[in-house]
Amino acid sequence: MNQAEPPVIANGVVFAYGSGENTRQAYKDRGLADFSPLRIKNSTHAVLYALDALTGKELYSSGDQIKTWNHFSGLSVANGRVYIGTYDSVLYCFGLDGAAK
Repeated sequence: MNQAEPPVIANGVVFAYGSGENTRQAYKDRGLADFSPLRIKNSTHAVLYALDALTGKELYSSGDQIKTWNHFSGLSVANGRVYIGTYDSVLYCFGLDGAAK
């Protein structure tokens, strides 16, 4: 999981994600170089996982569906859906089959 962030647990499902954000701020060749355009350029994309809370078995992965990275926005869960916003201002919504029944 690339840059794991705090999970959310709902109805026996752990929703966890890797933000995909490059948080590196120090480099061997130039020391501390906290330069946001460099971090943005080297970031990838977020990946959301749904895991069984008892077994840890992966129930779902968003794979490459989320196109950019997440920065400090976290997850929200409501009505059987999980929401994640990304750096490019897109709000993604995912749900498991049967979750809203």
